[in-house]
Amino acid sequence: MSNLVINFFIENNLSLENKTIVVGVSTGIDSMVLLDELIRAHELINFKIVVAHVNHQMRLQSIEEEQFIKEFCHKKGIDIRISYFDYNLHPGNFQEEARKFRYQFFEEVINEFHGDYLLLAHHANDNMETIIMRLLRGSNLRGYAGMEPVVQQSNYLIVRPFLLLLKDELIRIAKEREIIYFEDETNKEKTYTRNRIRHEIIPSIFWENPEAHWQFAKFSEVIRNADEEIKKIVKQFIEDNVKFDEQRVFFSQKTFLKQSLFLQKEILFAITKKVLLGHKNIEEILKLINSKKPNIISKVTGKLTFVKEYDKISLYFTELKFPKVHMVISACGEYEIDENRKVIVSEKNNDKNILKNNTLWYNKSMLPIIIRSRKKGDKIQLLTGTKKVSDLLTDKKIGIIKREQVLVLEDKNQNILAVLGIAKSKHLLALKDYDIIITLKENE
Repeated sequence: MSNLVINFFIENNLSLENKTIVVGVSTGIDSMVLLDELIRAHELINFKIVVAHVNHQMRLQSIEEEQFIKEFCHKKGIDIRISYFDYNLHPGNFQEEARKFRYQFFEEVINEFHGDYLLLAHHANDNMETIIMRLLRGSNLRGYAGMEPVVQQSNYLIVRPFLLLLKDELIRIAKEREIIYFEDETNKEKTYTRNRIRHEIIPSIFWENPEAHWQFAKFSEVIRNADEEIKKIVKQFIEDNVKFDEQRVFFSQKTFLKQSLFLQKEILFAITKKVLLGHKNIEEILKLINSKKPNIISKVTGKLTFVKEYDKISLYFTELKFPKVHMVISACGEYEIDENRKVIVSEKNNDKNILKNNTLWYNKSMLPIIIRSRKKGDKIQLLTGTKKVSDLLTDKKIGIIKREQVLVLEDKNQNILAVLGIAKSKHLLALKDYDIIITLKENE
């Protein structure tokens, strides 16, 4: 016999034999027809069926629906799992919160039974509604394509065998087979956007073109194919130009801005996907990238910080903190600044290379000295004259992250002897009699 589920699996090169299928069943007409198709397919092919039902507890009829599906599954020898949605624990848009809850529950059932497939009864009308909603509210390219018939999850597939079928066809099948189902009266209410689209817009579209669902299906396919091609371009750009480490991603501003604005947005969405940014966040990042300022730190969200250092753009997946340092050096020893830096003060040793920027010489009798974070207005006396430390950092094109971490060495009279690792003052260079070496050690 012809079976919608079997035909779909064959057409999509998917196997049913000895698989475990979790099917979402609301007891509405769509999911009850899907369950009936599965039961009929099971007569021909060996696989396991598990029903997952969510009681949304918003209607008195929900109790009757739950009891019905329990008894139905018991008679058919089908495993069933039931969960209860408590709106008080999930405030916000009811339909959106309930949808999230259902998918989370379905995944729990999949994991419990080591399921291979999650089958859902979405049909062509549902997909048209979804596409229209996303066009009205905004989405990414993949989102505008609507639902997909087969979606790969981490350890299972979401499968929608009815996605090309009209609701009228499911109604016909239910009537022909005398399938028992329940009508959710809230689906007729016009409180929700989807219901208004369903009852007011979709009928007008079919009046204009009775085959409109096929045009929507073609639209979905075109958009998905375009999205696949764009993803290849984005992936190649990331592989060639974007570097990752534990805390951040970074890339060249110049190389990035050679891409079209559309691709720039797609690249940013791709490299920040773990923090789920919205379009406004992406627009904000693009403005920062295009800024004429050479050094910028800006918190985009609680989970993302933007940093621009001349041509280098970094996106940190953490909050950047720069604790102030004020440390008195009064004797030889090791002084830990933070987890990545320490200062070592040691006796003079002829093997030491005192010409390096991160190494200084000094006299023990002139201790103590202070190592501290730089302050606004700090100045250093160089051989060429007095210079603001901030101007010195600009001249040497020191990025803003390092600027925030710059340390100065100050004597007892509050004269800046050195900007550690960057410059030494004329007072320090004039010191000929020294017996200790001061070295700044930094991790890469």
